Amino acid sequence: METDMIHKLYLRSQKYKKLMEEYLTDEVIPTSKTCLDTTIFCHRQERNVHGKLFGGYLMRHAFELAFCTALTYTGGAMPIFLGQDEIQFKKPVEIGSLLSFKSRIELAEGSTGDNPNASQFQVEVMADVIDPATGDRDTTNVFHYTFQVPNKPLRTVVPQTYEEFMAYVMAQRRRSNSAAVFKHYQGKISTWTIPVPDRLHWHDIGKILEDLDGFAGSVAYTHCQRHLLTSTPASADSEAAPSETNLSATIVTAAVNQIMLLNQIRAERDMRMTGHVSWVGRSSLDVRIMVESLVADPSAPAPAAGSKPTPNTDPNANWEPLVMADFTMVALDPNTRKATVVPRLELKNALENDIFSHGQ
Repeated sequence: METDMIHKLYLRSQKYKKLMEEYLTDEVIPTSKTCLDTTIFCHRQERNVHGKLFGGYLMRHAFELAFCTALTYTGGAMPIFLGQDEIQFKKPVEIGSLLSFKSRIELAEGSTGDNPNASQFQVEVMADVIDPATGDRDTTNVFHYTFQVPNKPLRTVVPQTYEEFMAYVMAQRRRSNSAAVFKHYQGKISTWTIPVPDRLHWHDIGKILEDLDGFAGSVAYTHCQRHLLTSTPASADSEAAPSETNLSATIVTAAVNQIMLLNQIRAERDMRMTGHVSWVGRSSLDVRIMVESLVADPSAPAPAAGSKPTPNTDPNANWEPLVMADFTMVALDPNTRKATVVPRLELKNALENDIFSHGQ
């Protein structure tokens, strides 16, 4: 099936090549013409506890380039961010590195189908560390974002090389699989909430992505610091039972499974992040983060002019979901820097068992 798809893409690319030669560029554009790139120097102030580049900072820069690519492709029409697909943190980025980001539109079929005014397209961003002495590149991360532009016909992006064809096919796979990834649960296993009043910079989605990574680490760390479990195998063929210590685990981000934008972000509203551990393995754990905004009560009195905003603690307040994200974190022993056993989850009811099973 996918072989047929690639063949049809090739035939279509030849057809559009002729059209582009006739200057019909308002309808089609080759993938190579959608590329943007940028390079940054990794400064010390962006390091994490391991002395490496903070993953959230990397996510923020990648998103900002993806957004610029989307805006350029749409001809200035404001793109709406819909979601981010799985990220694998393949290698840590050293402080002092030259980090290059390159982006492109990998899937955009134009305004076709039953809803021609709601075009979706996918943007790929590749992050490479550059060796300044040799110019060699080493890929550390690949990011995939989905955007939408309502009420505007978009050009069809046509792959022309084998590598671009394969990127197109993989984007098709991600699009068909993404619809069933998230399942919303009202209940939580363990929850930590941070009210975020008057955070105007949260209108910047790139900043939200950066904060999500830090908060996921905090949730995982809080779960593990209660009692770090360590084990010393008696032999190579046996596994000793975990024992409690007074140390705290070091938490690193292994992967971002997916991030989905559920509703429009309103900067004038109070926001909060809520996180819980949804699944635990031997040394890894999944953390689900929800970002919500406070729906204002029309009968509530308006705050006094110039007053300092305070977090809303009303248990009956109406919070609207904005962003849902799943992170996979890994616990490391602070002394050996090797993976260590993490505390188990206590599943007390059917809902929590359902959440845990979904995490598996």
